[in-house]
Amino acid sequence: ILPELGPATVLRSLSFANVKVAADQNFRSWSVEVGPLPYLSRLPRLTPLIRLCFRRSSCQHPLLAGALAKVSEDRSACELIAKEETGIQQLVLMALSGDSVV
Repeated sequence: ILPELGPATVLRSLSFANVKVAADQNFRSWSVEVGPLPYLSRLPRLTPLIRLCFRRSSCQHPLLAGALAKVSEDRSACELIAKEETGIQQLVLMALSGDSVV
């Protein structure tokens, strides 16, 4: 389990499960690499990223907010996000935040 990311203001890259996320110093460009999940997993490949983004206030961190925006360029990712139990609620909270990156 990852710690709360809010205090990690200099965090520009993160690797966990099958996901690698990186951003430039100014949070203007993101790269997201999503590898396969273990052989017997029936979960979609983006599940670990989406669940981390919608965990508590993690979606308020610019690195994860940008990663979520990057993967949302794919329609199937948007459908997966919409199916996540707290997904829409967290997206609304992101939109209401005062952070221009988020």
